[in-house]
Amino acid sequence: LLPRASLTAGLPDELQEMEQDFLDMAHGILRDEAAQENALREKTILLREVHHRVKNNLQLISSIMNMQIRGSSSSETKAVVQGLQKRVRSLATVHRSLYETENLGRLDAGALLSDLTGQIGQMSEGRAVSITDEIEPVEMLPDQVVPLSLLAAEAMTNALKHVEPDETGRSWVIMRFGTEGPDRAKLEVLNSVKPRDGDAEDTAAAGLGHRLIRAFAMQLGANLHHGTEGNCYRLSMSFSVSRDYMEDAA
Repeated sequence: LLPRASLTAGLPDELQEMEQDFLDMAHGILRDEAAQENALREKTILLREVHHRVKNNLQLISSIMNMQIRGSSSSETKAVVQGLQKRVRSLATVHRSLYETENLGRLDAGALLSDLTGQIGQMSEGRAVSITDEIEPVEMLPDQVVPLSLLAAEAMTNALKHVEPDETGRSWVIMRFGTEGPDRAKLEVLNSVKPRDGDAEDTAAAGLGHRLIRAFAMQLGANLHHGTEGNCYRLSMSFSVSRDYMEDAA
């Protein structure tokens, strides 16, 4: 708090002028800070509104796709549109999470991935597949959270598409996410498959989903690895977590 009464009353004029200059400077700093806080608040409100509207538009598109699915007599057309609909729903989940978060500067990527896992699990109801997640809270910038979430959604969709019963007859999908040393994060998506030799064709890596995964991994600067290991197909990647916008722009 700045003093209301002069502290240099009765002292030489030079000291009184110095006090007045200091108070003017302090009041100017306070005004600038208040203006910046108001601008940041307005920016946050606008960003939330943008994410909210994008989420609503994506949900509308998903509803239109649903109408197309119900009205189509071709099973092939239905499968294609359902695949696109899952991607649209995943993107809507990302924007919903961005809209609901309190701090748009840094986001809990773990909470968002857990939400995605639950939603994708709901879309696969009716299939005898066990879906579990092992997810840690990791704070990240929105510029990283969005491609990470879309990559994870594609990886989960691919895993559910290609999952097979293992040697025990169980079908399962697992998502793991957490830190890997200082300023690094790691994502893994695993699904059960029938045991096969190492030379078997990797059909999961040939489709549109995996091309999208590679594109999102490039955005993150991630090291991407995938392949079959016994009764498990594993997709994993690790990447550097940016601490702030200045570092991200460096």
